[in-house]
Amino acid sequence: MSLQSASVARHALVWSFVAQGVCILPLLYFMPYWMPLMWLGVMLWRIQIYRGAWPFPVTKIKLSLAGVCVVALLASYPGIKGVEPLIAFLIVSIVLKVVEMRRRADVLLVIFTGFFAVAAQFLFFQGMLIAIYSIFCCLVLLTAWIAIYGSRILPFKQLLIASSKALAHSLPVMVVLFIVLPRFGSFWQVPLANEAGSTGFSDSMGPGTLSELTKSSSPAFRVNFIADENGNRILPQPKERYWRGLVLDDFDGRQWRYGRTWMMQHGYNSNAVPVNWEVETRSDRRFEYEVLIEPHNQRWLFTLMAPERVASTSLKTQFAGDFLAFSRYPVTSRAKYSVISAPDYTIASEQLGMHDRSRNLRLPEDYNPLTVALAESWVEEGLLENDIIERALQMFQSSFYYTLRPPVLGRHSSDEFLFESKRGFCEHFASSFTILMRAAGIPARVVVGYQGGEYNPLEDYFLIRQSDAHAWAEVWLTGQGWTRVDPTAAVAPSRIEDGLSASLEEEEQSMVSSGFRGSWMSKVQMRIDALSFSWHRWVLGYDAERQKQLLKGMLGGTEFWRIALFALLSTGGMLFVIFLWLVLRNKRAHLSAEARVYRVLLGKLAKRGFKPAQGETPLQFAERVAQAKPQWKSQLVLAVKLLNVILYQGRTDEIPRLRRLIGQMSLD
Repeated sequence: MSLQSASVARHALVWSFVAQGVCILPLLYFMPYWMPLMWLGVMLWRIQIYRGAWPFPVTKIKLSLAGVCVVALLASYPGIKGVEPLIAFLIVSIVLKVVEMRRRADVLLVIFTGFFAVAAQFLFFQGMLIAIYSIFCCLVLLTAWIAIYGSRILPFKQLLIASSKALAHSLPVMVVLFIVLPRFGSFWQVPLANEAGSTGFSDSMGPGTLSELTKSSSPAFRVNFIADENGNRILPQPKERYWRGLVLDDFDGRQWRYGRTWMMQHGYNSNAVPVNWEVETRSDRRFEYEVLIEPHNQRWLFTLMAPERVASTSLKTQFAGDFLAFSRYPVTSRAKYSVISAPDYTIASEQLGMHDRSRNLRLPEDYNPLTVALAESWVEEGLLENDIIERALQMFQSSFYYTLRPPVLGRHSSDEFLFESKRGFCEHFASSFTILMRAAGIPARVVVGYQGGEYNPLEDYFLIRQSDAHAWAEVWLTGQGWTRVDPTAAVAPSRIEDGLSASLEEEEQSMVSSGFRGSWMSKVQMRIDALSFSWHRWVLGYDAERQKQLLKGMLGGTEFWRIALFALLSTGGMLFVIFLWLVLRNKRAHLSAEARVYRVLLGKLAKRGFKPAQGETPLQFAERVAQAKPQWKSQLVLAVKLLNVILYQGRTDEIPRLRRLIGQMSLD
């Protein structure tokens, strides 16, 4: 009988059950509902086989079960497109193999396939926690691998120590390969059909849309500001932290929408913004920063003001006609891009095209007649553009309230808000203000994005949460171009300076999911987020550009011979250190625990001139020593008898007792 066809001990089977379970458990969350049920059923079936209550399935039953699973896979994934069907097939193969697993070759197949399941976890998760969990999975797989070759049952601790050492030996090589292997982008970030739903806002906004986001403390993106060549770093003030995302210029009376389809836009593949943006900077002050954006399944990117440059190694960045940056494809996984923005600028200050003017003055008929009449009365008074804006802001400031619980508005939402409820969130103020401006003949539009951000000093970055979602307005003024006006700042200035919670009444602050801000849990949360940020910045963000900089700093260049020599010397050096350590341990590495304890006793006796003769058993040696030293007899005989119990009765649980006995032994 060959080695691989040998039967497997029962304790080794238990380890293989545990190993396949921990490997596929995270994947089951993304699989069809029937797969977790199938896995549970198979596990119960296999436990009954293990207990001897049920027999192994015959060939007909195995073929029938495989056929049912194939049909279920075809029904769950029509068309068989994407990577998810392949992962589902991998899981089904592992689970079905567990049913008939009885020989060493079967267990090895499950273990080896388990390593592929561990790699598949990174298609769905890329966080630091899943990396730790994957190491745990590899540890369990190695433990199962060692267990099936054991000639006897090893203690749990001893098995884990052996597998941990095997895993630790591979870490140096893993680190070197991570540093030197060519970076081809984040190949694990594969768009999945079962991708989680979008987070953040969509391309439309109505009453109550953004106020719903305050219930979420999940991150939207993180921003790290970069120092210049002199080590100076410019950070934006709170009133400058307007993270521009999307312009909404199409209004149907109830909702604002992005008025242009993505296909109609003129995309630009260059990192620099188009020259026809007509952005004029008024100073040399610049913000240079990197954005780590969370997946939101949309194409728009977030920048401070109108960007001057947007670049990314993982996204194909483009630009839209409304001074927006976006990705060519939806952002379905965490991605990083760098931006340069000028805080002091003017946009299209000379003139506004007829088409743009018409689109940004358009209002639907038979909607909000009172709002339109109010704006027209201001025009009839002879107020200029800036006066009209100031009149609107004074109106908001005098008698309006900022709240997360605005009343439900009907058909004429702006009229009801301005003349009845006078209570609203940022989208209510931005929407009604824009309607007033358009009715007064001033081109205006709504801008949605985020405002503010929480500074994390542990890793020196800003965390912008979903609860920081915000809406404001942009108006086109003669000689000034598109200018930001935030009516919310007139009603609740603390919203801009101190964040959302500071602008709310005490009874409403509990409605904001702020992630334990202001409590001791905040420090814990920020530390965890800092670790996550570091992981994505230095590990997942280790792209071709960072690799080039690192290798150039370490090796003086990125030529192939330098990299190959570094990989060879570093890997060989670390492997030599491990080999030297194993040699220095001499033969103790392969001795059993009880043999190593017995060697301690032999060492004590050798110091007093007693060494065992060739072929002399431990008991014979102890009796010979006792004849010369009768006062040692009771201790020596007890130790040797306990050693025999461990050796010939398999009582490994007595090893600690033997170790204590020999350690306390007095041979004077």
